Amino acid sequence: MPNALCKNLLLGVTLVVGVSIFAAGRARRRNGALEVVGTKLRISDCSLSTNSTTLDTVSDPDKFLSSLDLNGIQCGEYKCLARDSEPGVGYLISSNYPDLQFDVETTYSWILAEYLRNELGAKHLFHGAPGKVLLVSPHVDQLRNSSHIPVRRRRGGFYRADTEAVIQRVILAPEPFLILKHGESWKRFKYFYRERVENRTEFLQTLKYDVESAIRAVESFPLLAMDFQIILDHRGNIFQFDLDRVFLGGLYEAHNFEELFIKSYNMVMSQLLRFKRFALVGKVQPDRGDLGGKSVIMKYNHSSHLHEVVRSMKGRFGDTPKVDMPRIPTAMMTDLVETITRVPCSN
Repeated sequence: MPNALCKNLLLGVTLVVGVSIFAAGRARRRNGALEVVGTKLRISDCSLSTNSTTLDTVSDPDKFLSSLDLNGIQCGEYKCLARDSEPGVGYLISSNYPDLQFDVETTYSWILAEYLRNELGAKHLFHGAPGKVLLVSPHVDQLRNSSHIPVRRRRGGFYRADTEAVIQRVILAPEPFLILKHGESWKRFKYFYRERVENRTEFLQTLKYDVESAIRAVESFPLLAMDFQIILDHRGNIFQFDLDRVFLGGLYEAHNFEELFIKSYNMVMSQLLRFKRFALVGKVQPDRGDLGGKSVIMKYNHSSHLHEVVRSMKGRFGDTPKVDMPRIPTAMMTDLVETITRVPCSN
């Protein structure tokens, strides 16, 4: 949030959010998920490089952390969401225990989200680029007490004091909403539509537009189909979220990646096409057969445009892959990264 005026990425309107809380600072670089994309994209071809990206650091961590509700946070596997004093806004606070990296991963998730919004019309809930904050006492104790996840306790805790953590400002999804995953949840969608949607005309009109954008996103970046997740609200808005899943390396090392991908891609496309038809006529029949997954595999199987740096993708813990990353997911990641980081030439 370097400027006083920041775009509300949820509604596409401009909001005054006040003076920047960030001061410039260098980002730590560890072996992590986005070394896959990271440092070898050609600047001469008008592309960005992670060597040129930094994460800004909160200049007054005590003031910043005091503005958050740290007693009512919600936690996932590696991040917690804390509500801000500003209604409808919160911050994702990444775990900062040893050997985790989020700097590059969150940077590329933000770049991908903005590309999806600006180029493909897909919505997301990020409210600005990621940053960093030093977790100082007594706030870190509040975070620790509110993030009781057994796996984190076994690994030494979710948060450490006097250590920076990666943060990201987000819009809170308007309630009621429904999280849809992995191309499933059709019954949950029908129940949600019947019980939670008040203005069905508005819902269907918005759903038609947003599901078309979601289809374009998956067609443009097939890796989005892996561990697919979207949020659907009661007005028909579809939000892309948890985009950092795309940049984690372990999944792409699977010996049966092609089989897993085809199944995931077809399942996701079937779900999205059912939503589209539902928005048009109010009822649908499920799709049968291949919905493009095999064609995507064939396209990337013949690709020779591969970055060696992508081949060396590492996981969130910096683990070295046990096997070379297969050609097809490597080509998919190369295409995704070069597309979202390409910027217009200045000359």
